[in-house]
Amino acid sequence: MFAGSGLNPFSAEALGGELAFQENKAPLLFFSLIQKTEDMRYLKEATIEDSPYTLAHVEMTACLRKNLADRFLGAISWLPFTWAMILCEWNLVQEKNITDRAFIHEVCELGICLT
Repeated sequence: MFAGSGLNPFSAEALGGELAFQENKAPLLFFSLIQKTEDMRYLKEATIEDSPYTLAHVEMTACLRKNLADRFLGAISWLPFTWAMILCEWNLVQEKNITDRAFIHEVCELGICLT
């Protein structure tokens, strides 16, 4: 059983990401959190205290573990570079992938935190 499959963006809420829900589609971020390089300085601390969807996902997973103790519970998440493409404005990722590998590395590290 894969609890929360398709709910990967929920953890971006811990960085201040606003989730967009569309009918018959998995939720995505309403807008990219990183529009320019300077935006990274605001995304160092991730906290789920003010993240209702993330907290609900954690609670749902805990209930499944308790009620389905005899089942294998799997978790899936995006890889760090996929997180970079989700968190960043697409043209910024393309540009920085060629010109600023340290920036891409920093964004990917942020993705690891969200995984």
